Amino acid sequence: MSINFTDTTWDDSGLTAADMMVLGITREEIESQNISKALSRLMMLSDQQVWTEKFNGGLLFFIAGYDHDRRDLAEIAEVRAYMQRLTSEWPFWIHFLAQHDQIMLVLRLLCDVEILAQQNGAVGTRFKKPEQLEANFRKLFDEKNRLLDCYGIAG
Repeated sequence: MSINFTDTTWDDSGLTAADMMVLGITREEIESQNISKALSRLMMLSDQQVWTEKFNGGLLFFIAGYDHDRRDLAEIAEVRAYMQRLTSEWPFWIHFLAQHDQIMLVLRLLCDVEILAQQNGAVGTRFKKPEQLEANFRKLFDEKNRLLDCYGIAG
């Protein structure tokens, strides 16, 4: 398995051999609310049918620079604002993300949540407004279908 890590500079020359893409988002990008680097990397996946098909379930992302912050990412206003802004420009997470917990992280950052407990590194979360969770999930799912329809890919 080949994994292509992308952080700031990126072209699609390494995508042919890669089986997965890992997107790193830095604290600096979040604090400046500069989505342009992440957006350009993500747009490469959705702007061509070949990459849209190849990286279905082939994207992982992480947010770097908050390792020593005791708050959960969903409690950090700048992280939530960044992800909401990025998602408004690139809403195709459900198609590309490789893991269920990553989709749940996106939803936790898009919705109002309450952190219930932090024990042994595990975080409990309650969505404050179930209708907000449903609306965000439906929007992401509809955007996935819109992307697939654009290329005539069966969903």
